[in-house]
Amino acid sequence: MKKLFFIIVGISSLKIALTQPSIKFLKTNHDFGQVANLDYPPASFEFKNTGTSPLAILLVQKNPDVKVSYQTKFVQPGETGRIFVLPDLNEMGPFQENINVLTNASDLPSTITITGTVLSIQQCFPNQNNLNIREVNVINSLTKGPVPHANLLFVHNMQNNIEGITNNQGQLFEEFKIGQYHVQISASGYFPYEKDFFLARSVPVLFFEIDPLIPHPPPVELAIEEHEPELEPGIIESLDNENIVLPIDKYAANNLVFLVDVSKSMKTENKLELLKASVKNLVTVLREIDNVAVISYAENPKILLRSVNGAEKQKINGVINELTPGGITNGVRGLNSAYELALRKFQTGGNNQIILATDGKFTGGSMSPDEFRQMISGYADRGITISIIGFGVDEKAIDFMKVMAKYGRGKYIHVTSKDDISNILIDEIKSNSFIGK
Repeated sequence: MKKLFFIIVGISSLKIALTQPSIKFLKTNHDFGQVANLDYPPASFEFKNTGTSPLAILLVQKNPDVKVSYQTKFVQPGETGRIFVLPDLNEMGPFQENINVLTNASDLPSTITITGTVLSIQQCFPNQNNLNIREVNVINSLTKGPVPHANLLFVHNMQNNIEGITNNQGQLFEEFKIGQYHVQISASGYFPYEKDFFLARSVPVLFFEIDPLIPHPPPVELAIEEHEPELEPGIIESLDNENIVLPIDKYAANNLVFLVDVSKSMKTENKLELLKASVKNLVTVLREIDNVAVISYAENPKILLRSVNGAEKQKINGVINELTPGGITNGVRGLNSAYELALRKFQTGGNNQIILATDGKFTGGSMSPDEFRQMISGYADRGITISIIGFGVDEKAIDFMKVMAKYGRGKYIHVTSKDDISNILIDEIKSNSFIGK
């Protein structure tokens, strides 16, 4: 019996050893180089669980002047995690800080180290003979690593343009005078980025963090609806919406952003007027818990209404009534603005949806078709879908809109006449916000 007992213990010990987590850092040292006491990205230490059971960070031992952040979750076998380290630089001169990372993989800590030299702000300007030359850094917001070959456009005081492309280190060196700037950044594999900021005389280095496109599996094949008329002609004017309601216990809150193409092409065949009728019909059934925003786009997007609640029907209808067509289409910039508004009012557990009304003649932007599809899919992964109300008979435009709706996990609804548009938006919102009971 003793022999049998020892055999069982040996097997159990072997099983425990075979299911041990293990941590391996891709690098254990980070040199910040010469920096000033300014805002700059933290050091990023990537690690991998090379073991066979979940890995967890238990404790980080550090100097109080060092800031450390990481996700408090298990890292599964084969997966990677990151620890971000940023020193609080209060003294000039060289520095070195050691950080001990304790995990469930071992009783002994793993040690990572940061080093660098703190300079004065004056010394950090890249050209001491011309303090208008600044260093621009474009950074991956997830990894904190550099983004090479990013395209940048700076508009200074709404009139002077500065353009450039980052080098292999994600840097651009250009002459920037003090003043107000608007920056646009685009890079392959990243969401478009825009920001307004004021550049002071005392800032030698600029940092911009841009979001990578979220990896995702191939999109699920979704049904694409071709809407068939359900009501008699003229029903828009006489539709009785008193029986079309959205009870709070059956329909979740809606976070809706209407992105309306007001380019010249939308003036033909009464497209814009048909859309107005459908939107105003939807407004009649919206509730106080719903949010509605409206953006128009032609050459540039314009935020006409910033997320008011559904009870403010007069305000919403007033904005819709004022929509007028004119200009060329720049759909990419309009869509980027719509996603930004949707994120600001994101409803957890609700219906977060962009409703794009267009004839599909998109222009503008430097993204390839694959990058464009990835952008839409990435936001769908984050819970923001897009449905498209399509107008016109341009077959290429219709095919493009169908692809957009599929990757955005929404619907494509084609409209050719007043007969098609009576309650399509009400049906769309009801189907997406239904929770039942």
